[in-house]
Amino acid sequence: MTVLTELFEQGAVRVDRPHAVGAGRGAPLIHRQALRWRGVEIHLCAERHGGVDEISLELPPWDELVEQIDDEDDLWTLIDSVAATCDAQHGAIGDGEPLEDDPLDPRRHVGLIVVERDSGAVPLAAPYTVLPRSGLCVLLR
Repeated sequence: MTVLTELFEQGAVRVDRPHAVGAGRGAPLIHRQALRWRGVEIHLCAERHGGVDEISLELPPWDELVEQIDDEDDLWTLIDSVAATCDAQHGAIGDGEPLEDDPLDPRRHVGLIVVERDSGAVPLAAPYTVLPRSGLCVLLR
């Protein structure tokens, strides 16, 4: 199952045509899809950096999100399903800054998403919730 298919199963719908950048053959270097989920505009972006695929789910700022969704757990379920589908090993919650070389360095992000067994190894962050399908843990500063 693809991440996009998973998002459709979670109730997301396309609001624009896909945007892709690449050589015109094989997987695109960048693929971006605008979607709407429960009235919230989200973006799925896939990029290839030096042989590594990076998947991001871009959401509105938290203060806007809490006004648009009824249950925060539904949002974490959506994030968990994306992480599980792409077999994510880590992620960041923040303003779009890349994870850099050390995915367990929380200084540049509001929060991190890490494998649950690594959650105790992250300084300056506290566990917030566990994402059961992906086995990842959300840590917040």
